[in-house]
Amino acid sequence: MQTKQPHDKFFKAFMKSRDVAEDLLQGTLPPVLQPLLKKGELTPFKSEFLSKEWKETYADVTYRIQLPQDILVDVVVLFEHKSYLPNSGKDSGNKPILLQLLEYIVGIWETDYRQKTGYQFLLPIVFYQGQKSWPYTHLREELFGKVDVTPEPDDVDEELSQALKELMHFQPGFDYILINLHDYDDDRILATFSEGMLRASLMAMSDYADGEPVRRIARYINNLQEVQLSDLSLSYIQDLAKYILALGPKSEERKIMEEIKETTFKIHPSDEPGFVSALDAINMRAEKAANEAKNEVKLAIAKRLKETNLSIEEIARISELSIDVVKGL
Repeated sequence: MQTKQPHDKFFKAFMKSRDVAEDLLQGTLPPVLQPLLKKGELTPFKSEFLSKEWKETYADVTYRIQLPQDILVDVVVLFEHKSYLPNSGKDSGNKPILLQLLEYIVGIWETDYRQKTGYQFLLPIVFYQGQKSWPYTHLREELFGKVDVTPEPDDVDEELSQALKELMHFQPGFDYILINLHDYDDDRILATFSEGMLRASLMAMSDYADGEPVRRIARYINNLQEVQLSDLSLSYIQDLAKYILALGPKSEERKIMEEIKETTFKIHPSDEPGFVSALDAINMRAEKAANEAKNEVKLAIAKRLKETNLSIEEIARISELSIDVVKGL
C-alpha cells in the first residue's frame, strides 16, 4: 500500500483531533505562552471565508486559540510539517519554509484587513521529522545563508561583510517554535505527552527521522490502551496502519497488517466491531481497488481484441470477461 506523501498525510490525519493538538502544544510551548492554553479555548481554524489564494497555500494544520471576550484578539496557530529539508539556493524548485509561512501570515492578515475585524496574533510552529539535522537558527538563513559567520580576511571585504550582517536585520523574519523529532526519544515522548494517539504517532515518525524501520508496531499500538473507541479513534488506527504500510516493503504488507491486527486485538479484545474491524476495512478497500484495476486491464484487452477478427467467445476466454460484457463493449 504505497502512499504518496505518507508523512504529510499522517500528520494532518492525527492532528485533526483537538485533544492531540492541545497535548502537543502543552508539551512544546514555552512556559511564557502556556497561559494562552490555560485561559483560552483551542478550536479548529475555519478557512471557508479565506481567499482562493490563501486556500491554495493553506498551512498543513491550523488552529485558533479563542481568548476571553474582554481580550479583543485571538491567536492563530500555524503548524507547518516537514519530513525533509527543502533544497536551498536560487536554482531550487522547493519553496523555502520562511516563504511558505510568510504567505500564510499575509493571507490571514489580508483577510483580517478586508473584514475589518482586527488583526489576529499568529504563532508559527515547524514540525520537523526529516532525517537530516535541522540546520537553521533563523529561517532567513534558508534564503541568505549564515551571513553572521565572519569570513576569512581574503574572502570578503571586512566593511562589506559587516554591512551585510547589519542588512540582515532589515529582512523579513520572525520567531517560530521548532518541534524537532530528533530531540524526542521514547522516554521523552512518554514523559512529555499524555494523549495515546499523539504518543504512538511521534514514536512512529521519530523512527523514520532516525533512519530506523517504522516497524515497532507493538510499541506504537500499546499507547492506545487508554484511547476510547470513537469514530476518530477508529479512523486513527486506520491512518496509523496505512502509515506503517506505506513505509514498509510491499512484499511484506500482508505480514505487517496481520501483526498490526494481532497487536491491536490484544489491547482491545472487547472492541469488536472496533479497531480490528477498522483494520479489516483497509484490506477490503485495497482488495476492491485491486480488483477494479484488474477489471480495467481486462476491459482494455477485450477492446483491443474486438478490433481483430476473433470471435466474441474467443475474446471472452482470453480477457476472462463474460460474453455479455464483451458484447456490450
